[in-house]
Amino acid sequence: MEKVNYNPAVKAALLSGLLFPGAGQIFLKKYYRGAIFIIWSLAFVFLLISHVVFTGKDILNSSLLSDTSSAKYNFLLLTAEIIKSLDLNYVVLIFLMIFILWIISIIDAYFSGKKDSLIRHV
Repeated sequence: MEKVNYNPAVKAALLSGLLFPGAGQIFLKKYYRGAIFIIWSLAFVFLLISHVVFTGKDILNSSLLSDTSSAKYNFLLLTAEIIKSLDLNYVVLIFLMIFILWIISIIDAYFSGKKDSLIRHV
């Protein structure tokens, strides 16, 4: 069986696409670019998680749990209530931003790898 030898551009694009935005840039030793993609990705993930946590905190502090049936309020009901209360426009916007950042990271890693391989062959 013949071993497939991927060039650095394909490896970098796969790392950015399958692992995390910026991983391909780190593989290509473009640490500054990789750090930018990683920091922006983590910032968007943080925004998404904080939105869910603060929505859940608001629900816990609301009158839903202040009545006598709060002992019977289980995890599934709480999760369903949080999901219903999320601002879906905000959540979709954050997911869209993460997706766009991921695609840009893949494209950038591929073309950076191509550029590096062209420079090495000259």
